[in-house]
Amino acid sequence: MAQHNSPQNLPKRYRIHYALCLQVLEQRQLKELTVLDSNFKTEKQLNIDQALSGLKLQYEKEKEKLLLRHKKEMQELMTTSGEQNFDSSKTDMHNKQLMEASRLEKKFLEDCDQLEASIIADLEVKHARDKIATRERHYQVSPDEP
Repeated sequence: MAQHNSPQNLPKRYRIHYALCLQVLEQRQLKELTVLDSNFKTEKQLNIDQALSGLKLQYEKEKEKLLLRHKKEMQELMTTSGEQNFDSSKTDMHNKQLMEASRLEKKFLEDCDQLEASIIADLEVKHARDKIATRERHYQVSPDEP
């Protein structure tokens, strides 16, 4: 009957080396996982920042168009309305314009949240797969425990 080569069957000095090797291997594997997590956080933040900057540029263009249109509407109001109606018409138009600007900003914030959630979901799936692959590699490298 073949004897099982477990660490307990080894001489004491080899058991110490074996334990030391296990400790070094565990530390290396822990460091790999820590680096993987750190890279995930960095990649997530970079992707979110890039996507949001593009969305912000688009929002700024839309906001600028809206402000130009509001300015044009106000100028038209000044030329077309009489003195009696001007103050009430100006107030009504100003309120309407504030509501439009508020809707645009609300849409922008919703789009930001949606975009960020989408990016995070995709990256979390990628990170989970990377973590599983790393752990599988660690499992293959680890010596058989008794």
